[in-house]
Amino acid sequence: MSNPGLSSPDTIIAEIGGEAGVLLLPGKASLHGPATRSRINKTLGLWTLFIVVGAVLALGFPRSGLDAFGLGLVAPGAGFLLHGGMHGHGLLHIMLFMLSMGFFAMAVFMWFATGNILLAPLVWFLTACSAGLMQGPAEWPVLRVAVPVLALAGVAFIFAGMYVRGITAKRARDATNAKLRVAVFQPVREENTQKCALSLEDAARVRFLFDRALQPVNFFEGFEWLDQFQTAAVRYQINFCAYALATIQARYAPALAGPFNEAQLRLNAKLSDHRIWSYWRLENIWGNLDVNPDPCRRENIMYTGFGALQMAMAQAASPLSASGVEYGLQLRDRSGRNFAYSFADLVRITADHMAASPFGLIACEPNWIYPICNTIGASSIRAYDTQFDLRRWENLMPHFRTGLEAEFIDATGRFVSCRSARTGFGFPMVGGIMPQAMPCFFLNAIMPDVALRQWLLVRERIWHAGKLDRKAFWPVDTGNYRFSRAAAYAATALAANEMGDCEIAVSCLDALDEECPAVTVDGVTHRPAASVWAHAVEICARAGQRNEFSKLIGLAKPKEGPYIKSLTYPEAICLSARRDNNNLTAVIAPQSPGQELDVAFGGLKPGKNYRLAGHSHAAFTASAQGEWLLSIRAQPQHELKLVLEL
Repeated sequence: MSNPGLSSPDTIIAEIGGEAGVLLLPGKASLHGPATRSRINKTLGLWTLFIVVGAVLALGFPRSGLDAFGLGLVAPGAGFLLHGGMHGHGLLHIMLFMLSMGFFAMAVFMWFATGNILLAPLVWFLTACSAGLMQGPAEWPVLRVAVPVLALAGVAFIFAGMYVRGITAKRARDATNAKLRVAVFQPVREENTQKCALSLEDAARVRFLFDRALQPVNFFEGFEWLDQFQTAAVRYQINFCAYALATIQARYAPALAGPFNEAQLRLNAKLSDHRIWSYWRLENIWGNLDVNPDPCRRENIMYTGFGALQMAMAQAASPLSASGVEYGLQLRDRSGRNFAYSFADLVRITADHMAASPFGLIACEPNWIYPICNTIGASSIRAYDTQFDLRRWENLMPHFRTGLEAEFIDATGRFVSCRSARTGFGFPMVGGIMPQAMPCFFLNAIMPDVALRQWLLVRERIWHAGKLDRKAFWPVDTGNYRFSRAAAYAATALAANEMGDCEIAVSCLDALDEECPAVTVDGVTHRPAASVWAHAVEICARAGQRNEFSKLIGLAKPKEGPYIKSLTYPEAICLSARRDNNNLTAVIAPQSPGQELDVAFGGLKPGKNYRLAGHSHAAFTASAQGEWLLSIRAQPQHELKLVLEL
């Protein structure tokens, strides 16, 4: 696949090192990849143009107001300094300069937080105009020369810094690769899932998810409504509740449809609620200068890619054959306009945007590209391919890999948390170890060699002398912005289990129990100090084992055989449900022992005789629709074994 953003000198060449065959960090011709380098050069070039224009106005039109306006173009609020001084009027101008810089910094933060690209240039321009309209003598006329010179020196300093960092980056990359060559890691063996059942303790945790997922579609009781622009957004809570339920279903109850399928359908429908996607109208206006409220038309992987993976995992975990019909988005704007997207549409949109991106990865909020979000979207593409026997990801993966390696992994092997697609500059490393660890979970399904390398580097940073370095974990729960390491521990445990690193997974979950203790109320376990998002990630982590997510994403076989079609929740929860050809074995835990339960079976062979081992209704004949309804008085961990009579 051609890549307009990557030139031949920067082609990524995979190199394998060490006895374990670990993928090494690739060499790069410069500090940044070509797409990043191009954007940074254009950004600094535009600033240089402002400096030159500002200098011409400052020097060519003294005492006209244009001189102060010109200095204001050079740097936010710099025009106020022209009339500054150590007296009342002059001190006011100095204060105005400081306020201008403060407002500009806040505007840049809002750009990051909400995608608002208009606010920072607006603050810059308005402060320049305000300075130009103010009257007064030029107390410091030397600034007409000094400010542009200092600004040009700043541009030169940035270029020089990148050059020097490019030289030191090679040494850092060599040092990192030396660590990888001697890295020792023995992943645990995968368990025999046929012998696994959900524990009663974990069942109480899963009820936390079911209570939210099975409520009416337009109800959001138990979800946290804080903001819709950043990591506490409700859409992420919906996504990860769905991911966790799919993981639980695939691991413990692959022969159970209800209540899992019903929960997935309702969570999918919640994504279409206008309150969930209406944020895009504002983000698209102030981030893309586009008034179209459709959240799927442009790059918006935090909605399209996340939603597509939600649908992919739900279909992969379900005992029903994948059809691609049930899941999708039916969006209705308040103006009455409708936007409809199927699962296939979302995958196609995500893949097309990635293929067209010079970075290989695409934006979440307008302009901001996060590697972790793109690994989620890429996983949805691979899952769809395996379910429908396509090769889209196979064709796209080299472009994605090259972009990830060149533009979003630095010389020490760290992921760049996020990068501006318009300016090229990356956001400072924030979030502690979580944004380094969590992508490994998704990468294991799409590029396992990269996932292993990145996990070894994560492990080296957080595991010392057989203990977890808790200081490496971000002390803020990204799901609700409260002071808690719940999200960081849960997310790292999630990746650790997927990579087969039992030591770190157990240590993270132990730390979570110690720092954020859980309580159980009416049979539902939750952590009062943790976000809904952290709960979902923790449950997903506890259900995971080595390659669990990768195997789920790779499921493509048609699904036939008996399954439990419905089981009433909250009266009962299924601890295990598996089928072996035409037989089915399930373990059901009622909310109260001796409770009357209706269990509906589907996928039976119409007109065939079945036997329910150890039950008074020992034999029955499946209906013409291949179904049967059983009423039982369930005891604790009641076992059902359905056998086809040959």
